[in-house]
Amino acid sequence: MKAGFNVAKIFRSAEAFGAHEIDLVNIGPFDPSPGKGAFKKVPARFFDSFDQSYRDLVDRGYQVVLLPGWVLIDN
Repeated sequence: MKAGFNVAKIFRSAEAFGAHEIDLVNIGPFDPSPGKGAFKKVPARFFDSFDQSYRDLVDRGYQVVLLPGWVLIDN
């Protein structure tokens, strides 16, 4: 996720879909009260850049999958 998204809505959706965690990239302060129940159930990890989030996921054994039409620039 990046700044400008409705963070609370993303957390509520993540909870509904059974997400184990959410990586927040370059997110400033936000009001968690609209999604307070979901914030308790879906942990968040904060990163300054997508590259940090991507590397963390790969280092933890996740396989990153791209949807058709997307390009991942691997530095």
